Amino acid sequence: MKLVWLLPVGVMMFLALVTGCEKEPPPRAEIVFTGDPGTTVHLRDRVFHLSKGNLGLLLPGGSYFFRFTAPGKVGEWQNIQLKAGEKRNVALKLQPQRSGVLIESKPAGADVVMDGKSVGTTPLVIDNLPVGKYSAELRLKGYAVRKVEWTLEDERPRSVKVDLNSNIGKLEVTSKPAKAQVLLDGNVVGATPYSTELEEGKYTLRLEHPGFTPQEQPVVVTSGETASVDLQLTALPGGIQVNTNPEGAVVILNDQRRGLTPCRISDLKPGIYELRVEKAGYDPEEKTLEVTSGFQDELHFDLLSSTGSVEFDVRPAGVTVMLDGEVIALTEEEGDSGATKLIRKAGISPGTHKLTISHRFAYPQSRIVEFEVTKGKTTRLKPLELWIANCELKYKDGRVERGALFFENDEFVQFGPEPGIKIQIEKSRLESVRKLTFE
Repeated sequence: MKLVWLLPVGVMMFLALVTGCEKEPPPRAEIVFTGDPGTTVHLRDRVFHLSKGNLGLLLPGGSYFFRFTAPGKVGEWQNIQLKAGEKRNVALKLQPQRSGVLIESKPAGADVVMDGKSVGTTPLVIDNLPVGKYSAELRLKGYAVRKVEWTLEDERPRSVKVDLNSNIGKLEVTSKPAKAQVLLDGNVVGATPYSTELEEGKYTLRLEHPGFTPQEQPVVVTSGETASVDLQLTALPGGIQVNTNPEGAVVILNDQRRGLTPCRISDLKPGIYELRVEKAGYDPEEKTLEVTSGFQDELHFDLLSSTGSVEFDVRPAGVTVMLDGEVIALTEEEGDSGATKLIRKAGISPGTHKLTISHRFAYPQSRIVEFEVTKGKTTRLKPLELWIANCELKYKDGRVERGALFFENDEFVQFGPEPGIKIQIEKSRLESVRKLTFE
């Protein structure tokens, strides 16, 4: 177990001044934390990890306020008093996150049955539930049995409301491709495959998916019946812009010559393509690329005689990018959506290389990726992200929340309130979206 030495700057200056007095400083206290691997210890602005289930710190005697966190656990604070020379063992046992649900029905008084057992009548609050998926049946004499489902994703409680008086029908919506955004009467309600219960009536259904033409149609929901809708979305054409240095290279796409660089191709169906650029006196460049519906990728090749290249996306803006220990770029924002400019590095020798991305406000502060470079080819890495609190949301109810902004358009933002979580928030709930700057 490695011990970490921590000493306040003021104490270090004081020790330096009294060195001449030949007075030894008081011995430091040793504190050892044990707990589940992945537990994080926060002390002031320092962050330590129990990567192997333990962590040792050497500290001057005094009072310290520690914060302990772990994925899926409830954070905990402890104020620990340490005496000079003391040895202290602290066992960390963080509790799993729990939440609750409020189940309401109209009329009230419905029996709520979970796993075959009655747990109460509506309106009913069920608390101290671990995060996860749940279901229950609502039973009331004179009314049809209704099944309700809900998911507890974090410590935030959920509300489930059921109108037992309504003429209820069911709507099921599927699409190809899946994960299309579903709108009913102009309101975003989910993504395909989508299923819900609705009052009997006529609704306007709209499906939207990036890179595909939106589709809209009326749908009629009848009491006691299921209305099923399956839509095949039409893909928008994709394209590529191929540039080379020097210009005038032949562009060959799936074994077909398409022109000389600079070359724009705008009539491509979504799919995987093999691209090759050739120019006399230079090594050819080859790349396997995926064309996405409705998007135009720009590709640039520096034609070289004996090296390869790499290109990749890193989000968000302001991230430092290092290749084999040398700074090669600082990510830049492209447009207002949160996207960043593509980074390409040419002239790399064949073999294994190490890419490091870092930001002093990120969590974690850095990330390392290894990749292989082949002579005359471009290696395309998967998109890389660092979680940085680069945005402040102000809700219309007065709440203010800081976190990572991943995407923004006129209707919604994709927001990460903490590492590992990405949620979609409608703009109608927000008063403002302010991007933070780091000086």
